[in-house]
Amino acid sequence: WSILRVLGREQWVARRAEEYVEIAVRLAGDLAGLAEERRTLRERMRGSALTDVGAFARDIEGAYRGLWREWCE
Repeated sequence: WSILRVLGREQWVARRAEEYVEIAVRLAGDLAGLAEERRTLRERMRGSALTDVGAFARDIEGAYRGLWREWCE
């Protein structure tokens, strides 16, 4: 869910197995939509927080620092 949310594709998230099948069938039947996804997905990924390694490193360093401080207390 979190990756799809970052990419703006929350509508692809299924909460049940039946819903997963419904979503897959709907997406597979939309050839123009699939072509658009293929054409734009790499650029969306590049522009997303998913590929911001600097921010990821800062966030995880902050988390480690917080855990260390908590442990030291």
